[in-house]
Amino acid sequence: MYRADAITLLSEYPQAHGMFDPVTSTGRQVLCEVKSVGMNEVYTAMSEGLHPEFRFLLRVAEDYADEGFLEYRGTPYRIVRTYMSGDGIELYAERVTGNV
Repeated sequence: MYRADAITLLSEYPQAHGMFDPVTSTGRQVLCEVKSVGMNEVYTAMSEGLHPEFRFLLRVAEDYADEGFLEYRGTPYRIVRTYMSGDGIELYAERVTGNV
């Protein structure tokens, strides 16, 4: 069963430039299906220093324009891998921690 969810694709990670500057970034919202990352993929990625947490399936590959980050349910993620799947694309993402 396909269960749609929404993510916001961000071309750059939102960062504050000073102590009182707001942390903002513009992005665009797309529909996707959220899946977990398989155990073999997780262990292989961890050997490379990556920690993918989610796999986001976009049914239309053209919805993705080489953005480097995304936001899902208020949490920022870095896109660490993409995979073309039929007419769509899968985005593998890890949670952003600390400074980028």
